[in-house]
Formats: sequence, C-alpha cells, structure tokens
Amino acid sequence: MEKITVLPAATGMYLVDFLLQHSELFTSRNAAKKAHKQQRVLVNDRPQGTGYRVHAGDTIVLKPAQGPAPKPYFMELAVPYQDDDVAVVYKPPGLPTSGNAFRTLQNVLVHALHPSPLPDALPWPRPVHRLDGPTQGLLMVARTHKALTQLGHSLADRQVHKVYHAVVHGMLTEAQECHKPIQGQSAHSSILPLATYPNTPRGPRSLVRLTPHTGRTHQLRIHLAALGHPILGDVQYQPAENTLQHKGLFLAATRLEFPHPRTGNTVWVEVPVPKKFERFLEQKPTDNQ
Repeated sequence: MEKITVLPAATGMYLVDFLLQHSELFTSRNAAKKAHKQQRVLVNDRPQGTGYRVHAGDTIVLKPAQGPAPKPYFMELAVPYQDDDVAVVYKPPGLPTSGNAFRTLQNVLVHALHPSPLPDALPWPRPVHRLDGPTQGLLMVARTHKALTQLGHSLADRQVHKVYHAVVHGMLTEAQECHKPIQGQSAHSSILPLATYPNTPRGPRSLVRLTPHTGRTHQLRIHLAALGHPILGDVQYQPAENTLQHKGLFLAATRLEFPHPRTGNTVWVEVPVPKKFERFLEQKPTDNQ
C-alpha cells in the first residue's frame, strides 16, 4: 500500500495525472484508470472518479493489485545478493520462472525470501524478468513496489547488462556479432570464444561468453544455432541426432549489472561458470559418458 499527501502545488491536477507523477505503482494512464475501476485508489478514504481534481491536504491511498498468493514450493535456492528492495537469485536448470505449474521459481521465492521490511513491500517477492526453463543462472527479484517499477524501466531502457556462458558445438575461434532478426524484431548478440576443446567424447566443443544486447525470446540459442554452433543440450534449435541427451542445456546467466532501484548505484553480481560445464569439457574420449 502507498499513501500520498497532496501538496499545495498540485492542487487542481486531475487525479490520474497526479498518480502518474507521484506514485511508484502506476507507470501508464491505463494502469491508473484500471486501478480506479477496481476501487484501489481512495481519496480521503473514499473512491473517486477519474475526473476528480486533487486538493491540498488530500490523502490518497493506493492499493496494489494482487492475484492469488503463490503456493510455497520448498527448494534450496542460492541468493548471491539481497537487500530490502531487490534480490538476485540463482535459478536452477529445469525450473520454470513462473507459470501455472506448482514447481516454479515464483513459488520457490515465497519460501526462500522473507517479505521486505520497507513500507512499500510486495506481499511476496516477484521475478523482474525470466530465464528459459532449461537455462540456469542469475535472475533479479523485486521485493518492493519501487523495485518492481524501477527495474522494469531499467530493463526497457536497456540499463540492465547480462552476461552468459555456454558450451557450444564445434570449434568457435573468433569473436562474432550476430544481428539475425527474431520474429521480425531486431536482435543483437556478442559471442566471445574463451577456449576450445577438440577431443571431448562427442566431438569438438567451445566455451563461449555471450552478451545479449537485446532481449528476444531464446535469442542466444537462436543466434548460436544460426552461426552453426548450437548450444550443447539444446533440443529445440539443432538436429535431434546432434543433441546431447539427458544432460540439460549448457547455458548459464553468470553476470548481472543494473542500477539499484532506490539509490541508482550500480549493482553487479557475478558467479563462476557451472562446474558441470567444466566437468564435461575436461572429459577424455575414453571417459564414461
């Protein structure tokens, strides 16, 4: 819940315009009008229409929209960074970020993170963005309404910088930029080879560092496949006969950098390349598969 007292300088503003300028909960006119319709905006403890003009001394109470509470799913979850506004968690591979299933990261968060002590705390923590189910790695979670709104703006303004590591098929030896459009939208990824492994049990492989400059669905997976170096374990973007079965997707989000939603200071979180990647690349052709 958010409470705002109208100052004299704002007298005469339409309520919707006032909310857009002074509230952390609403980022569009449509969102503010929807809140009015749902009677989540109270002026001096009473609902008012969208044509209401505010007066000095009005007390405006804003109630956030709430869906049904997630059902806690109990699973150990690494939390490399946490403060009262935001957390960065490490999503395990094979766990959907959200959705209708019971086994999702959203439901794990209800158990893994306590509510924020701040006045604008969310009733439960919410993922700010998503990772594909097979992908593991770092993911931002909002604990307050301000964090949810500001981090959403940061993503839209491309102020959130992400780095991934992957194991790919073949010997990728030169840095590349991929600009292949995805579903008619521009997309851009940078690929930096880190090491090549010509003698793994299933043929040559490369360890690469990936930087997506846009955020299209499956962007890195599509771009690596388009370059002829699909990500190991990707059952969707490479021929079935080349897919490594039952090992999962060798793609991990390993670094996040973003402006803090309350202070504006840069926050960066980084984790090592998963040990699973290293174990696979260090195998010899005669090792058990």
